Amino acid sequence: MNTFYIIFIIILFLINCFAYLYIIVFRLKDLEKNLYLENITNEYIKNRFKLNLLWYEKHALINCFNYNFYILLSIILAAFIPFLKDLNKNNANNNIYVIISILITIINGYLYIKDPKTKWYTYRKYSEILKRLISDRIINNLNDNEFLKNLEDILSEESGTWYSKGNINSTFLSKKGFNSDNEKS
Repeated sequence: MNTFYIIFIIILFLINCFAYLYIIVFRLKDLEKNLYLENITNEYIKNRFKLNLLWYEKHALINCFNYNFYILLSIILAAFIPFLKDLNKNNANNNIYVIISILITIINGYLYIKDPKTKWYTYRKYSEILKRLISDRIINNLNDNEFLKNLEDILSEESGTWYSKGNINSTFLSKKGFNSDNEKS
């Protein structure tokens, strides 16, 4: 019975690894091909936009996968407890229930502390905003300077949301001369 659980955990780990590879290699390569950046003449602006969009997409996909994978794993492990209890009616070995309960607690703690769902939604939101920015550039015929200003405004807004949520050490920033409004004092 213990061999089954070890094999089960190894299979879940391998699925996780292959999913990361799929996300990073195939999905992002496909996105990179379809960015429609041909009409941006400035290489700095083109690279800045592309790198930021791919960064947001990558982290949105990774956090989406992490959230769904660990929620599903937690549900599967919780569902195994009554099933195993019926299988082991005569067996007094209750260590497996303790191990599964510890795993479920660790998974839920990870989901609470790391909060991949919120990160997924945030990164996805800014990824979509950046995609809309490139279409706005084409539709509204924005020049490179206007496009760069809009891009920098979006990136500043995103970093400001993390600062306001307390994800950046405000004590460290205040010692460096920044106040809570993210301006130099």
